Amino acid sequence: MRARVPALRRSLSSEEEVFKRVYMYTFALARSPGQKSLLLETATEYWKLLLDKRFEAQLPLWIEFLEKEYRKAISKDTWNCMYDFVLLVQRDPTLKTYDVDG
Repeated sequence: MRARVPALRRSLSSEEEVFKRVYMYTFALARSPGQKSLLLETATEYWKLLLDKRFEAQLPLWIEFLEKEYRKAISKDTWNCMYDFVLLVQRDPTLKTYDVDG
């Protein structure tokens, strides 16, 4: 098993579909039994682990906003939308193509 860890790490950083499956699975893994959402503290720690390299410039700002302004549990929808937002920021770091109306 240990011999496979380096290959698994490489696939997480180089294969978007693998990363997406791991990211989406993490929400269910991190939830407390019987809960529908993640505690804010839990979500932020998992985001730090998963998004450190993909969203490193903006991640501290996102976490600061959540801790100071939002202060609620993180729903599955918010978790999933964060993945989509990170992809958008990777493609367009200045968000020039972002449409606030959808």
